[in-house]
Amino acid sequence: MLRSEIIRTCSHQAVAAAALLSLGSEFHGRVSLLAGAHDMSPGAYTAHLVKQFATDADEDAWYALGNAIAYRDMPVLSGLRYILEAMIDGEASRDAGTGKVRQRMPQTRRHSRKIRPVELGEFFA
Repeated sequence: MLRSEIIRTCSHQAVAAAALLSLGSEFHGRVSLLAGAHDMSPGAYTAHLVKQFATDADEDAWYALGNAIAYRDMPVLSGLRYILEAMIDGEASRDAGTGKVRQRMPQTRRHSRKIRPVELGEFFA
């Protein structure tokens, strides 16, 4: 699964640092400022946020990540950017009861809403 690959690879500080550089200088600068505020390198901070997302994300947050990487030319970078934006910009919030990350659904080019599960019987009705 591509989502697990993003988590597995970008949880490593060196990989996260290289991927962060690939996201552009403006975004890198923004993450670097936040990393400095937490007394971390940009790569370490990025890896920390990815691990935090992996630990705390609820089902909707994982679904939103799937939407963010669907049909992208560089899905790993798109997914990393989505995770970082979600964790930094406050789109990700914590459920008071569970502490899990809740995520509102992004508006993506190809998938703008959650697709409801289809019952097998609907195909044969």
